This record gives sequence, C-alpha cells and structure tokens, in this order.
Amino acid sequence: MENMKRNICIIGNNANGAPITDGGRIKLRLYQTILNENGYHVSMIDLYGWTKHIFSIIHKIKKAIKENDSIIIMAGPKGCRFIIPLVNHYNKKYQKKIIFSALGVGTLDSLLAKMSPEKAKDFLLGNTGSIKDEKMSKHLKKLTYVLVENETLLKCYKNFYHLNNVYILNNFRNIEIQPREYPKWENMQIIFFSRIIENKGVLDLMKAVYELVNKEHLNITLNLYGEMQLTSEGKKEFDSYLINSSIIYHGQISPDQGVITIKNNHLFCLPTKYHGEGTSGALVESMIAGTPALVSSYSQAKDLIHNQEDGIIFELNNYDDLVNKIRFCYENYELLKKISHNVQVTAKKFVFSTYKDEFFDFMTGVKKDEDSHCDC
Repeated sequence: MENMKRNICIIGNNANGAPITDGGRIKLRLYQTILNENGYHVSMIDLYGWTKHIFSIIHKIKKAIKENDSIIIMAGPKGCRFIIPLVNHYNKKYQKKIIFSALGVGTLDSLLAKMSPEKAKDFLLGNTGSIKDEKMSKHLKKLTYVLVENETLLKCYKNFYHLNNVYILNNFRNIEIQPREYPKWENMQIIFFSRIIENKGVLDLMKAVYELVNKEHLNITLNLYGEMQLTSEGKKEFDSYLINSSIIYHGQISPDQGVITIKNNHLFCLPTKYHGEGTSGALVESMIAGTPALVSSYSQAKDLIHNQEDGIIFELNNYDDLVNKIRFCYENYELLKKISHNVQVTAKKFVFSTYKDEFFDFMTGVKKDEDSHCDC
C-alpha cells in the first residue's frame, strides 16, 4: 500500500450531501469513507447540478489536479463523458494518476440508450458492428485505469475502445458475511429494493404478485423499498396495486439498513428491463444477506448468477416467465434454502475485506501488470 499521506480527489455526484439511496452515490460515499478511514486525505468535487455551474466545476478540477496525487472520476453515465476529457486536458501539464471507476456501464450508457434491446444485448456481448466512439476511446486510453464491475463490461470496453488499461473491480460492500439459517415460511416475503421506476420492472413485479395472490391464492407479500421516480401514468398503475394488502410500499430506507432489511425477506427480485443494468448494489446486498435472488436475464446477469445454483433467472421482458419463476420459487423451498447457502459463498467476492489491497492499489494509481485484473 502506498504512503498514507497521499491526497486524493473524487469527482462525482454526491447529491450535495443529502441522504441517498442511489447505487452510484452509495458507491462514491463508500469509497470516500474507506479511503479516509485508512489515512488518505480525500476531497470531493460534487457534480450535483453541475450543468448549472460548469465554470465553477472547471475551476475546481484545475485546482484538484494541481493539488492531488490521484483523481478518481465517479461521474454518472452522462457526466463522465464531459468530465473525462476535461480532466485529461488539464492533466497534460501534471501527468497525475487518473482513475475512472465506472458507475453501471459508464461511458457506454449514451450509446446503449439509442439501441433497441436486442441490439444493446448484442453490443454488450461483443457484437459492436459499425458503432464508433473514437473520441472517448482516445480519452479513456490516457487514463491510468478504467475500472468496470464485471467480465462482460471488461470484454466490451477492451474490444470496443481498444483499451489495455481496463480492469475489473467488483461492486462491493464493506461488511462481513454473517451465515444465515434460511427460514421456513407460511407467507413468502418478496423484496424489491431499488429506484421505483418503470425500467426496473417494478410494475410487472407488482402485477405478477397481484395475480398470484388474487387468482391462484398464493400466500405472498411483496415489500417495496426505494425512491419514487415513476411517471404520472406509472404512479397511477403503482397505486392501483397497493389496494391489495399483500403489496406494501415502505418508502426509502438508509443505505446502512439494506442488508438487514433484505435478510428479513425470503426472495429478492430485480426484474430490470434494462440490458445495460450493471452489478446492482442491492443484488450484492441480497447475496451478502443470503436471500435468494430472482433476476431478469439482462446482459450482465450471467456474470453474477448461475441459474438455480446461487440465484434464479427469468427471461428479460417476459412477463409470463416472471410469473412462472415466482410460482416456481414459492413451490421450491428446499431449492431456495440451498441457494441461500450457495449465494453467501458467492458473496465473498463482493465484500471489501476479500481484496482490500487491490482496492488501494487501484485507487492510489499504483501501476499494475496489464494482463491482470481484480476479480476476487
């Protein structure tokens, strides 16, 4: 590990210090806390509302590059495409260590947003076709490290941007795994813990549980947690399902309550409709908690879940398969009990203590062998 007196600046959206549940901001604050607690001096350039005060951000970045040993860019999908070239421009003189820790799919997000679901899946799995992003490729090559969260993104960044400075640093939580005795149930408790927004598949999940409870009389309760971000039409549909006492919206909870809240449930569900969904922090927390996860088959799901071994996968955007898989979970307690044990074994690669030395090496800019990556 490097000298503990190093100065590090993180550039990202810290929500002006307000309470947050967004995965990217949780990750940013976690990195800041770990580095501070381990003797590094960490400053922050908060990108909250950055488009309204761009000149101030530019001034802060120029000063940060001059005064710090390392710069960690944790800007969101849109912001990173502006911040990375800006940092590179002002770093020409100083040649400081610059690390881009991608949130979700990082710089690829704006490209994926223009694609159909089928094309986005092919792209992320390696079929980039004639799509080009040469300007961003040039800027990413100038960075010390580009850090992505899983094997799919590693291959995509390497192949699409032609990089040899990209590595895996798994999304993680700084918590120790407490072995779980998976409980029997009379009423199966399912938890959705994410932003309440259409592309997370929350409305499909609510509809599925509503039908299974009212038409098939299964004894299920759906517990919903997260920040409300639905459209007005989506909110009307959301509210219509809350009439049923088996579907409960609990509002937001603090990030430090995530694991214990998920542990109080029998099944975690991430029915995302977005092919570019990354390594969800809530999914990581479900693994640590030993709560089996039911996830859609988005492009990176296979990096996280082995079907019926440490989780259950249903077909993306297939409502009938979602219903069938929830019913399957309800009827297969012994399998879920086995998954609960297995997933806590898998979770070891998503806790900080597993690879803390590699984390500090990456974050402080220590040069690593180009053929290696942290995938512990």
